Amino acid sequence: MSNIRRSPRVQITLELPDSDQYAEVTVQTDNRDMVRWDRARAAKKWPDFQQAPALWLTFIAWAAIRRIGDPVHTGDYDSFEGRCVDVMAVDENGDPMKPGEQGDEVDPTT
Repeated sequence: MSNIRRSPRVQITLELPDSDQYAEVTVQTDNRDMVRWDRARAAKKWPDFQQAPALWLTFIAWAAIRRIGDPVHTGDYDSFEGRCVDVMAVDENGDPMKPGEQGDEVDPTT
């Protein structure tokens, strides 16, 4: 049995605080981020990911950034959402993925 699964890689453009500059970050999401989404969605009574795909993608990107400790953003979700000017799923080359495409294969041990 393989330990490889599919998870979205997400490219985010964040407005930097107190600046007119932006930071672009690409992060690999995984199951831990999806579980965090499930818990937050239930607690906040948000719609599911099919009804609110931008909210879902933004949230799992935030969860992944928090999980890896990216220095670009260390705040709470609401702060991140307020600074997130663009979010999209990308392939391993950084090219936007088309609707319905699967995420990249990810080895969870790396």
